[in-house]
Amino acid sequence: MSNFFQKLADNIAFVVQFNKVNRPEAYYTIDEACNVMVNDTIGPPFERLGIVNGMVLENLKEKCLDYKYDNMLTEMRNISLFAKVANGTRQWTYQTCNEFGFYQTSNDKNDTFGDKFKVDFFIKQCMDIFSESMDAKYLEQVVSQTNEFYGGLNPNSTNVLYVHGSIDPWHALGLTASNNPNIPTVFIEGTAHCAEMYDAAKSDPPQLIEARNKILDYLAQLLTNSKM
Repeated sequence: MSNFFQKLADNIAFVVQFNKVNRPEAYYTIDEACNVMVNDTIGPPFERLGIVNGMVLENLKEKCLDYKYDNMLTEMRNISLFAKVANGTRQWTYQTCNEFGFYQTSNDKNDTFGDKFKVDFFIKQCMDIFSESMDAKYLEQVVSQTNEFYGGLNPNSTNVLYVHGSIDPWHALGLTASNNPNIPTVFIEGTAHCAEMYDAAKSDPPQLIEARNKILDYLAQLLTNSKM
């Protein structure tokens, strides 16, 4: 059942992460999902959650939510170049198991999804998909190595611009402000995951347009300096 609850929670995460970004799969917004979830005329909460689930499935052009753990393992173990998970899903999962962690867990019984998918659930996936050696001790070790190598929230980087949106949940793991002119940051209020990387649209807010201009200026500066 852990996989079932995690899949349902992931639907909410999908809506939040891609809120109003200019990509086909990000059609529904936080406002639209919340309008369903708070509308008690629709029915009890589980029915409303089912509607949100249907909205996300429609975006992804899928007909049902396959929550069976064994099916997920079979899919994730497929190393064919033409496998569905070859689009980056398997690669990203391997990185979480071998470098990052980055798991979105639910540990508290009083939370929306209870304590149905703790960190152990994700560590088990690492062990079941890739190797039994990727246990909690291993993950703690490799995450520590990653932070030590890259500097964590105190990177000693050059020619890197750190860009985050305030709505993107991932910004909590990134560098959003810096007093070091050699480590510039751009923090965009009101935008979600990688909003600045998608094609511009007439509906883009001013702060997103400004951020893109800052990024272009920074890249132009790097290219100019490289010719000197």
